[in-house]
Amino acid sequence: TTQAARVAVSDGRRSAAVPILLLPPNRQAIGDSAVLYQWEKVDGVKYYVLQLSLDAKFQKFNEYLAKSGPGLKMNLKKKGKYYWRVYGILGGLRLILLSQ
Repeated sequence: TTQAARVAVSDGRRSAAVPILLLPPNRQAIGDSAVLYQWEKVDGVKYYVLQLSLDAKFQKFNEYLAKSGPGLKMNLKKKGKYYWRVYGILGGLRLILLSQ
């Protein structure tokens, strides 16, 4: 089970909760190249961006826009250990939570 603390972020006008990561669970071995990434919906967030990296420090990563809600199915091309995080776009504010 992925657990994360709820954090309030403010852009000076309003506060919002950071997305909590749900799927896939931490340290899960996935045999298929198709992986569903899912996170909790955050009120007021219109778009989410999924970041995937083979590097825990995210020095290099790819971004994918999720327009239809809090989840995205990805076909991973490389085998390996992936790290992921999501931010929601709320006005000009980015809300970020790193997966563990």
